[in-house]
Amino acid sequence: SFRDQLLIYAQKPDATACAEIEFWNKYGRWVNRGTTGIALLVDTDQGYKLRHVFDMSDTNSREGRTIPIWRMKPQYEGPVLEALENSYGEFADKSDFAECLLQTAKVIVEDNFSDYCAELRGVKEGSLLEELDDLNAEAWFKGLLENSVAYIMLTRCGIDPQDYFSGEDFAHIYDFNTPETLSILGGAVSDISEMPLREIASTVRNLYREEQEQNRTFAGNADRRYNDGRVKRERSVEHGTDVSDRGRLPPAQPGSAGGSEGGKIWDAAAQLPQKPQERLLHGDAVERQTERPSGEDRPGGHRDGGAVDGANGAGAGRDGGTESVRSDEVGGPDEQHPGSGGGSGDGGGRVRRLTDPLPTEEEQKAAIQAAEDEQSSAFAISQEDIDAVLLHGSGIADGKFRVFEQFETAHSSTENVSFLKEEYKSTTYFSVTTDRKIRAWFDRGGVKISIGDLSKPEAEVTLTWKKAAKRIGQLVEAGRYLSPAEKEKYQEYRRQESVPDPLAAAPEPEHDELNPPPA
Repeated sequence: SFRDQLLIYAQKPDATACAEIEFWNKYGRWVNRGTTGIALLVDTDQGYKLRHVFDMSDTNSREGRTIPIWRMKPQYEGPVLEALENSYGEFADKSDFAECLLQTAKVIVEDNFSDYCAELRGVKEGSLLEELDDLNAEAWFKGLLENSVAYIMLTRCGIDPQDYFSGEDFAHIYDFNTPETLSILGGAVSDISEMPLREIASTVRNLYREEQEQNRTFAGNADRRYNDGRVKRERSVEHGTDVSDRGRLPPAQPGSAGGSEGGKIWDAAAQLPQKPQERLLHGDAVERQTERPSGEDRPGGHRDGGAVDGANGAGAGRDGGTESVRSDEVGGPDEQHPGSGGGSGDGGGRVRRLTDPLPTEEEQKAAIQAAEDEQSSAFAISQEDIDAVLLHGSGIADGKFRVFEQFETAHSSTENVSFLKEEYKSTTYFSVTTDRKIRAWFDRGGVKISIGDLSKPEAEVTLTWKKAAKRIGQLVEAGRYLSPAEKEKYQEYRRQESVPDPLAAAPEPEHDELNPPPA
């Protein structure tokens, strides 16, 4: 989010990929001893509290592993442009990749900027925009959005935006001189640029996986979630709002970017420590590439605003593992770890500090080992193996049909988990007939799956009921849970369930003195 980008930049302007300590541990890295976390704000009913993230440069690993962060390569440009065309319209000329990105920025801003204009009109009082009529304020806002979104897209794709923009292209940013107006501008740029960047990232990652599939060997499978590419610049990929078909954002909600909430955040952020973040250098740190400041031709005395791109939120890591062991999104608000640093601030105002100590390197390494054990099992037991167990059903008569009906109807995750526990409570064990010798055990804790001989399995993994419910839901939605033959049987099952059995005995009528039985 724009708020987190500002706070990261204020405390560690050269950060490239930030996440909570659990994320780094999950992917084989620990936070170095003595590291000070980057404090971010979490809004609660009792005020703001702090959570802490750590830049990749402040983490280390045994084998020099890095988190895979997507990088644009020349061979990816064609497929990326095709993906952008599918979402935002065709390009007249696809020979200039950068020009196509500029056109995409114009289209996507045109589709979405009006959602933020109403908010801006409501808070421009007291800013330098106040004297402008709505038409001119909207024109300045739209121009800044187009240039800023394009600037981010070019930078993230490894293209120097200095070749396309000068400081004059961003001159109107000085008129957004209140916390509320700047919050709306920053929030709009962050939200809108996220949409095409996700499209690009998804395409690049799929292409990268295809390359890995072609090049990998059996011995290299254990490390396939790591990428030896180095980070250039990374923008946050925190998963926020969903994107509709035409590439429009959901309507802006009151206080989503600016307004009074923007001022509250600004005031609370002012209580964060002013002392610069100490930099720990070590051999395993990610290579850095110095950002050129934008607006080099601006008048002296003004703070350069172009370095905001250096606040590129959280690292990716979304393609770092299989579905069954997938981490939460990086930088999500629910990732708070009680030991994520010592906290900061004087305790006054609305900011509360966290006092639990950072886990030691030894504790983190133990967590890393546990994650790697789970990861190695997940690689040995494929998603196909897991699906084979789930597609077997509960083993009880018509159990698979009952599961199908449960997931065909809208139910919460909690309800689906409770249903599976009840449906499978009479099932303790079964084997799946494949050449892989798949066996499964069931209890209240989940599904344990093993591959190989019963006495000496090659690999084992335990699937929680929550993960099992999620995967079954995906199989049902994709139309894969019931086979064609089972779908025919299911229709018969439904008919039997809805039509009374004609052979069933009719209830005996009641008789008394006034209604004697027939002779």
